[in-house]
Amino acid sequence: IRETDAATPLDLVIVNAAVNGGHPSGGLETEATAFETADINLTGALNVMLPCVTLMSGRGRGQIALISSLAAYAPLPDAPAYSGAKAALLAHGLALRQKLKPLGVRLSVVTPGYVKTPMGGVIKGWRPLEMTADEAAARIARGLERDLDVIAFPAILAALARGALLVPEWLRSAGLSGFRFRNRPRR
Repeated sequence: IRETDAATPLDLVIVNAAVNGGHPSGGLETEATAFETADINLTGALNVMLPCVTLMSGRGRGQIALISSLAAYAPLPDAPAYSGAKAALLAHGLALRQKLKPLGVRLSVVTPGYVKTPMGGVIKGWRPLEMTADEAAARIARGLERDLDVIAFPAILAALARGALLVPEWLRSAGLSGFRFRNRPRR
């Protein structure tokens, strides 16, 4: 990051580190999978974001998009480490946004729903309102132009996910049961 920035100062950095974790049989995540998933999704993202924060705040300008997930609001039972890491990114990003704003650095947290990517291709299960990567990129670009704190989409799924934490556990569990999945075996 620092070498790249020294050659060409970074104006916009989109931070995306993701593996979905889970278990091929739908069972509990193993300890190894949980730690690897958290390490990639949280620590990997911080390894990119934090040097950018230092560099951009030092020059008083820049923009960071931190990719989280709607699973940050509605944790997926089949991907607890993924959901937890993405929730940590959401909280970290929103807290950091408040510190960066007076320093001239804009930070938005992106919480997308299902996007058609190779990572998503290993998931066997319902993927409601899935969109292409190009559609997701266009929504992210519009949100960044408006300097939104959270860029969440698709709207109906985002509203349901955000509301999931406001209802009793039995209702949340019933609602999330439709989102159960298994990972396809890796080739």
